[in-house]
Amino acid sequence: FVAPCLNGTGYYRAIAPALELNRTRSHAAIISSIHKWNFNKQFDDYDSPIDERLIHWADYVVLPAMTTDATYIIKAFRTKNKNIQFVMDMDCNIHAIPEEHLDSPKVTKEHKKLLLANLSKMDIITGASEGLLEYYEDLIEKHYPYSEAIMEYVPNLISQFGYQEVEPLSKNETETIRIGMVNSGANAYDILSIVEALKAIKQKFGNKVELVLLGWNGKLPGGELPLKEIPFIYNKSVSFLDYFDELNKLRLDIALIPFKRIPHNTHGKSFIKYLEFSVYAIPVITSNLPPNTEAIEDRETGLLAL
Repeated sequence: FVAPCLNGTGYYRAIAPALELNRTRSHAAIISSIHKWNFNKQFDDYDSPIDERLIHWADYVVLPAMTTDATYIIKAFRTKNKNIQFVMDMDCNIHAIPEEHLDSPKVTKEHKKLLLANLSKMDIITGASEGLLEYYEDLIEKHYPYSEAIMEYVPNLISQFGYQEVEPLSKNETETIRIGMVNSGANAYDILSIVEALKAIKQKFGNKVELVLLGWNGKLPGGELPLKEIPFIYNKSVSFLDYFDELNKLRLDIALIPFKRIPHNTHGKSFIKYLEFSVYAIPVITSNLPPNTEAIEDRETGLLAL
């Protein structure tokens, strides 16, 4: 696994899988290096040296999504090990990122072009949802019909390594129902898609309900405050290392995972938030859309809202 960052993507898609593979007798995995997460950087901005001995040792090398030409890496590796297999892992849909997403200005047409070219050169492409893989399979077939890349669905891995030392489940001991959401603000449009429902909840239940938001202060880049009419309890974002502890401290009774009906969600997101809430047995209400429908059985393991 080449140079994952210490964030959700790096942990669920590389670090946790490597740790779990090393528990087995049939597989072994090595992480070349782990970087401190910086949202202003892309993979190519990090210094990611790889020991030549790893190239000779490995059967597979797993790369993150790269938006610069990966040809030099492929050639260099295969000069040392002609049998090595290249895997590129995708956990979001970069080609369908909407304009209102905060990361949209960072992703140029050239980035998308180079990413697709890189994917076409891979032996295997792994993805965090079936919809994500379907999207890129169609795109590669259209632009690179002779690509032989194999698509493999690899869900995000929730491992005990991530939460085994977390304090026991914190329960809400008050009579007030705490309803929570986690959102970085990058995709604030998801929360804004249910603003009217949130207003209705507060109007109907008043002080019997508290709305809790982790990771976003409710302010848009232009200074707008679209949630100003809704009395949220705001909690600052934390590093991934502290995330499970912080989630536990929220003492949520119900978690909401709203998804706007756009390709970036239905053919690009995973159901990782559902799994994270499940660690603490927090009941989830989420949009009746993929990828949620890949994991949740309505009224059995969660509620799928229309």
